[in-house]
Amino acid sequence: MGNSKKLNVIQSKNNIITLITEEDIKTYTPLSANKVETSMIQFIFLAQENYTKKNLGRKLYKRLMAEWIKANFEGDGVIVPIVFDDETNYQELYSELFQSLVWWSFVVSLPSIAISVEENGILIKESEMSESGGIVGLDRLISEYRANAQRYTQELIEYICETFPKDDDTVVDAGKPSFRI
Repeated sequence: MGNSKKLNVIQSKNNIITLITEEDIKTYTPLSANKVETSMIQFIFLAQENYTKKNLGRKLYKRLMAEWIKANFEGDGVIVPIVFDDETNYQELYSELFQSLVWWSFVVSLPSIAISVEENGILIKESEMSESGGIVGLDRLISEYRANAQRYTQELIEYICETFPKDDDTVVDAGKPSFRI
């Protein structure tokens, strides 16, 4: 891949708007800060699109993203409603979804962190200071960490159910099941 194509890929990744950072995953999960050489942005975005959006519902997700962009790219980082008559506490909503998104991002990223696809086949990554746990070990870890993500997701769904009236068209499609990893 030529340098200009590499720069285009890097620039495209920099333009992806996510609700959490790579540092959040490294802070709140077992992933250590020096462990991953690859960008986590694509995994955060994947988890955000496939879990957070489905759990919030499209309308609430779009509103949260609009508020997030306004607060973090045009404002002081405090999420306040920009939609007239919108009484949603976006800061609280963000706090409720944060752990779910962190853990789903981690779960989504684990296979790519642990396994590399190369010309000579699929390889389980190892370092000089570690031993590979194999596919069975990886499956066990993914199951364990998926349980954390599901628990935080359940808490998010309970928050949505307690906070928004059932007839609120903002959350009519909230809490819908998403695909499993």
